[in-house]
Amino acid sequence: LEIMVMDDDNDLRTRHKVSIDGIFRNGYTIDKIRKSFVFKFGLILTCLFGGCLLFFNREANRIFEYIDDLASTVLSTFPSLLGFSLAGYALIIGVSDLKLIGRMSEPLKSTKQKLSFFQTTSCVFASSVLIQCFTLILAFCVHLIVKQKLTVDNECVCLILNFFIYITLLFFGLFSMLLLCSTVVNLFTYGQTVHFCVRQDIEMTKNEEDGLWKDIKEAVIGVLKNHLNKYE
Repeated sequence: LEIMVMDDDNDLRTRHKVSIDGIFRNGYTIDKIRKSFVFKFGLILTCLFGGCLLFFNREANRIFEYIDDLASTVLSTFPSLLGFSLAGYALIIGVSDLKLIGRMSEPLKSTKQKLSFFQTTSCVFASSVLIQCFTLILAFCVHLIVKQKLTVDNECVCLILNFFIYITLLFFGLFSMLLLCSTVVNLFTYGQTVHFCVRQDIEMTKNEEDGLWKDIKEAVIGVLKNHLNKYE
């Protein structure tokens, strides 16, 4: 019995990893991101914009200017986007009722790690916020490097390096903005799930009350019939 209890406790601990290990290294979140529409669409847009950039502009200095503009755009727009994502994540974690969380804590059969719906939703939101944070930090670092105005003698190396930095920042910028759309969809899904749980509880309570009143009614009618039968 003690061995079974320890095994169950270890399995429970395994399904409740914390920190970065719990967000990304449980396998579910990485697969979810990699197979998501926003990830694939972000890659497609990055390839299209990157291809157009190489086709129309093959000068290292011009790409350098695009990098500066892109980094400045990310730094000016992403703080508000990040604030929205953090607000949505705080809404998921802090506003939920413990009874509702209990309803959504049942491990899902569709996940190998036996994660619950609440855990998967939390992982998705946490990973989205972290990716947006990484994009903001990346843009800040790129902006600092650009302001240093470093020079490279080799034109080919400079072109390849500038293009690599540009498409990397472009991909994370597009991916982070697309994650904002995914955040709205996930919030709606979570809201529908909460509403479903509430309505299910109400319907179950109503059915139980209707069943109770039905039993009482049948019992009273039965007593009356037995009483009236004595005078027939």
